[in-house]
Amino acid sequence: MALRDEILTVNLILTRRCNLRCSYCRIIKNYDEYVAPAFQSAIKTLSDWKEIISTIYSLNPYVFLIFTGGEVLTAFPFGDFVELVRWLGQFASSIRPIPYAFISNSLLLTESKARKLVEAGLLNWSTSVDSLEEIPFDKDIDKKSHAGLKWLLWFKEHGVKDLVAIITCTKANYHEAPEIIRRLSNLGIWTEVTVIDQPKSFFYDFAETVDPSLLFTPDDLPEVKKVFEECARLKEQG
Repeated sequence: MALRDEILTVNLILTRRCNLRCSYCRIIKNYDEYVAPAFQSAIKTLSDWKEIISTIYSLNPYVFLIFTGGEVLTAFPFGDFVELVRWLGQFASSIRPIPYAFISNSLLLTESKARKLVEAGLLNWSTSVDSLEEIPFDKDIDKKSHAGLKWLLWFKEHGVKDLVAIITCTKANYHEAPEIIRRLSNLGIWTEVTVIDQPKSFFYDFAETVDPSLLFTPDDLPEVKKVFEECARLKEQG
């Protein structure tokens, strides 16, 4: 199979419900008016998702699944979420040893729940770490950053193979990205960097509906370029 000709990544939105109200999230700002009505009729059960995923893998066994939300831990009763983790393990192979990623804010985890995920064979956990310092402009972003780091370290200690910290950059925190990458890399944790930008629709996650002081302007580009060049150097260094 010529992999370059195949769809290799599929994003599956398990839910748009969320336990947080982060300031840079357009979905939450438009949830009641636009998002909830649209997704109400699209709510899937665990059985529905198993059927969808089985169909995807039958078409391409190499595909990588990204489960996102909203908050993925609100998509099902927790027992069903554990069953999904256990069931997904069958799709791991030498070609795709980590067949999926769960993107979560981690705030709904407890040690008991985390242990059940590990016992079910959890292979990946991806979570927000927007800053290593206090984030005064948004308490929810601050809470999920600290929870994200806590649970990444916990999962690492308990043998989860693939751990990713997602850094969402705004004008307030982008300068921290290289240090976050450096420190987490030293701990054996991968990082992924994204930014808030112009929305494509009411269903687009990060948007300009935030405080204008958090948005990048053309005048910021030289400094932003330096920061991301440093991030690229860290990637080259492994």
